[in-house]
Amino acid sequence: MLALAERWQRRFGLIYDPRSKAERGDQLTQGSPFPPLRKASQPAYAQRALAAEAFGSVVDECLAQITRNAIGLIEGDPTLRVEHVHQLRVGVRRIRSAVRSFRGWVPAPPAELVEGLRLLFATLGLARDRDVLDDGVVAELAKFGAPPLALPGAAAGPDPVAVVASTDAQRIFVAWIAWRAKLDEARREEFSAVADKPETDVAVAPAAGEAVARGAPRNDAPTFRRNVRRRLRRWHRRLIADWQSFDELDEGSLHALRKRTKRLRYAVEFFAPLLKRRITERYLNALTAFQDRMGELNDLFVARARYQSLVASDPAAWFALGWLAARIADVRALAKPELGRLAKVDPPTS
Repeated sequence: MLALAERWQRRFGLIYDPRSKAERGDQLTQGSPFPPLRKASQPAYAQRALAAEAFGSVVDECLAQITRNAIGLIEGDPTLRVEHVHQLRVGVRRIRSAVRSFRGWVPAPPAELVEGLRLLFATLGLARDRDVLDDGVVAELAKFGAPPLALPGAAAGPDPVAVVASTDAQRIFVAWIAWRAKLDEARREEFSAVADKPETDVAVAPAAGEAVARGAPRNDAPTFRRNVRRRLRRWHRRLIADWQSFDELDEGSLHALRKRTKRLRYAVEFFAPLLKRRITERYLNALTAFQDRMGELNDLFVARARYQSLVASDPAAWFALGWLAARIADVRALAKPELGRLAKVDPPTS
């Protein structure tokens, strides 16, 4: 069926819609003609799940967020376009983080699938940056009397609807769904092999620095939980190091810190069924607060780069750059203690 869908997608330019006809009918009876916004949800799997089972649930959740916001962008309410773009990109970022979070424990997706989503993420990011600048920095500058300036790239740029409806994007969606189906097929074959030869060790080797105890079976649930705790502790220690050297971090290092923070937050959400709920919620609250601050700082850096490109042709850009320099300093000063508070929160690994 999936192979047929791939052929028809190439031949007829089909658009993947994850909604069933029953779901669409229910929404219409409720007066909702447009596909709803789809935000991230916690994956559902048993506390005793193996790594492959947990990873499958995580991939399902990420693909649902990606494809449901994709159809929402194509057929949805135009007033929600910006949010559909944002949530679709969050879904892409989460599935890429999932591959990193489970690295060494499960089969990795083909490089072309990961690269396809990376390109889609980057292309939609151009539209996202434009929307953030228009609704955020540009609006704030106007309040302070900044001269009107036409930002480069503010009016032009890719149409996100056309990008998501393109053959390339739709092909990537179907290819990820097909690869996800093969994961279940491989797991069934693995269980069959174990049933025939109980002594056979068929698990993927753990990542470097996360080897399991000598003599322990590598594909059991306790080992998976132990490896999760080790990985989360290691990533948390990196945040502590970032906090201790925060004053020396340049713009590139701050961007890398922001990405590590997002990766850690998504990993904690992916592994939440294995972790203690209250400790996890407290840690996620601290992570989210710092991530929001770093997102604000990143938007300011993007705006500064845009205005710097205007200085040679329009001296009025210096007004914006002066305001941005002061705002960046303020936000950076607020970010450091928030990172310190996060560094002092115990990660949910006990």
